[in-house]
Amino acid sequence: MAIELTKGRTPREVTAQTLDYASWVKDLSPDELAKIAEDYLNSRSLGSLEEAFQGRFHRELPETLNTNHRSIIVAEALDASTKRIIDYLAGLRVPLNLLTVQHFQADDGRRMLARVYLVDPEVAAARSRSHSRPKSYKTVSELQVMADESGIGDLYRQVRNGVRGILSAQPYATVVGYCAKRPPEDGGGVRSVMFVDAKREKGGLFFLLHATRFKAILGIELDALKECLPRDARGTERGDPGTLDVSTWVGSSEDEKQHARGLIGWFRSSEEVARFINLLRNRAQSEAQEE
Repeated sequence: MAIELTKGRTPREVTAQTLDYASWVKDLSPDELAKIAEDYLNSRSLGSLEEAFQGRFHRELPETLNTNHRSIIVAEALDASTKRIIDYLAGLRVPLNLLTVQHFQADDGRRMLARVYLVDPEVAAARSRSHSRPKSYKTVSELQVMADESGIGDLYRQVRNGVRGILSAQPYATVVGYCAKRPPEDGGGVRSVMFVDAKREKGGLFFLLHATRFKAILGIELDALKECLPRDARGTERGDPGTLDVSTWVGSSEDEKQHARGLIGWFRSSEEVARFINLLRNRAQSEAQEE
């Protein structure tokens, strides 16, 4: 939710500023959003994002972040031009609302605040849900369909089911990012450790692993990771294009950027996927026993 506070009445510029904020929020990746939240929470010693979310909403942090958003302008009064603009945008189902706050003092000296929404909050919430992530972003299930159509559905499903309970899924346009929770002593929060692509390439299911994070977060050494992957898996280097350069991934510390190593390859059989999943599950069981 993006909230714009303005003193006094609401000039037309405030609406434009709020929409500017919303357009920026819309394009934030889950990692970017988590990093912003963690920086804020850590600066005030408020714990991890998961703890703060649980404390505020009394439920676990969802696997998929930033699927929709709402914008609210808060002001003392509403001018005619702003009302006209927001009414127009409301007709287009833009999730924007305005809250006016008025101060009163009762005869017995008590001070009270009265609030009035321009658009009914339940209606605004429904509009927010209808304006979900860009159409280029798929759900995990939609990517499963894409993988099925590409002939790698069984491998995609095996990875998806195998990492459940260990890694959380974040879907994008054609890939699924899998995230792991960092330990509290490292600041908590979640970080992406792996991507798999639902589109067929070179006869298999493409994967990209952040080997440095596998060691730091999951306790899996590079050599052990290599042993469980297909033989033609190879390392990536700094300067590789796009996300292949894992040092550019969101949330990387300066030390992590210097030592970041990635691994890419293709799972072409269920046996190859099983070796990788077994490594993850064995490590998770070992950590559970140690605790």
